[in-house]
Amino acid sequence: GFGISRGEVFFTPQKLNIKEMKGKAGSSAYEASGAMDNYLAWALGQDESMKGRLRAYSPMFNVNEWMVTEETPEETAPAAEAPTEEVPMEVFEVPAGIDMVVDCEVDRAIYDNLNLKDIRGQLILRDQAIDFKQIRFKTLGGSMVMNGRYATPDPAAPDVNFDYQLENVNIGEMWGAIETVQQLAPVGKFVTGRLNSTLHFEGKLGPDMMPDLSTITSVGDLNILNGVVKGMPVLDKVADKIKMPKLASLTLDKLKVLFEVYDGRVRIDEKNPISLPIQNGKMVATGSHGIDNTLDYNMNFDIPAGNVGKQALDAVGGLVNTNLGDRYKVNVGLGGTTFNPKIKYVRTDGGASVKDVMEEKKEELKATVEEKKEEVKEKVEETIDDAKEKARAEADNLLADARKRADQLRAEAKTAADKARAEANRRADEVEASAKNPLEKAAKKKAAQKIRQGGDAAASKIEQEADEKANQLMQEAQKQADDLLK
Repeated sequence: GFGISRGEVFFTPQKLNIKEMKGKAGSSAYEASGAMDNYLAWALGQDESMKGRLRAYSPMFNVNEWMVTEETPEETAPAAEAPTEEVPMEVFEVPAGIDMVVDCEVDRAIYDNLNLKDIRGQLILRDQAIDFKQIRFKTLGGSMVMNGRYATPDPAAPDVNFDYQLENVNIGEMWGAIETVQQLAPVGKFVTGRLNSTLHFEGKLGPDMMPDLSTITSVGDLNILNGVVKGMPVLDKVADKIKMPKLASLTLDKLKVLFEVYDGRVRIDEKNPISLPIQNGKMVATGSHGIDNTLDYNMNFDIPAGNVGKQALDAVGGLVNTNLGDRYKVNVGLGGTTFNPKIKYVRTDGGASVKDVMEEKKEELKATVEEKKEEVKEKVEETIDDAKEKARAEADNLLADARKRADQLRAEAKTAADKARAEANRRADEVEASAKNPLEKAAKKKAAQKIRQGGDAAASKIEQEADEKANQLMQEAQKQADDLLK
């Protein structure tokens, strides 16, 4: 509740002058002074706004108390029996008919899981919204400046629109305290260090006062200082695949990351990739991850061959079936999820001599066919039977012809798929180029992305159907070969 322990107030029906007021709001002590006009008309429900300006101070203010449903005395458990579990927050509806400026000073505040100190700034309550002006405070081992708006014209889904400046914030503390950071940047669990950041964030909140991530759009930058990443499943997976153990633990010092958030995904654009120095070369990463933790990233390595070691050269050379020369130029595609990543492909720069996961499965099939051929050959040599010799030859020819037709199917499918992707990219580029203003550019960027995604999906379907037909063809040929040799 709201209580007054001391006050010096002068009022008329039109104006309330507060020379001094002290008391408690819930468990939080406060001091206030200022003036309000039309306070009585507003309190009586008349169609007039209460206007004024206040100065407010609190040595400690618990915001969480004002974000939960109040219990009646009958519903409130005795203190000894009070539950210890966390009470979910609920929407704070900004009252209508208030036009108020509040200059705030708070020595300490508690909001959700955050402890804030030395808070200074200005709040403007107007049109069922709160505007935050130059709100400065210390938290998470660093400091922040916040400007923005919280609006409740629709109390079921408050609108938020904020700009933040973060300085020297502890990454581990931030990841542990803010659920939205955990959802948008799950890899933060594996990063230590500090960061500076500027970011814009807008969207809607849910009934628990947490962001509805499907509505969020954001753009910003992260500048990581004295950071270390270790134990991240994505890097562990890549390090093992290409035999580069140094990837499993990386130093991130003065690393700048530019990002966008829309349509439920955090995106690193090709124009502003993550670029990380490694072994006198660099690793460049682009792509996106979703609020569902799905990954779609590409990592490009360009390192002097002499710096990566023989094991890495042999491993990647075997995967792509080529000599890498004096530069270790390798592309790795990532899929799966944050905590269960999958390698989609490993290829040389430019895509030459690709052997992705599908190619590996094709090689396994080829090895199985060759193994069966050897088994048939051994039986023929053991029995020295002319009839089986002829059957073996026919079986070999049958399998060879099937392989030739299967390879042709896959080659034709790859050509068609490449054409589909190229056409989608061409159409997407035309859509983006037709934008005439920033708003249209943003909309057409999303439309172009959908066109590219559609082209990629169509191409993948072409390749998948061709592979299925090729596998069926080989299976039928193998059955016929087996029947010949019975």
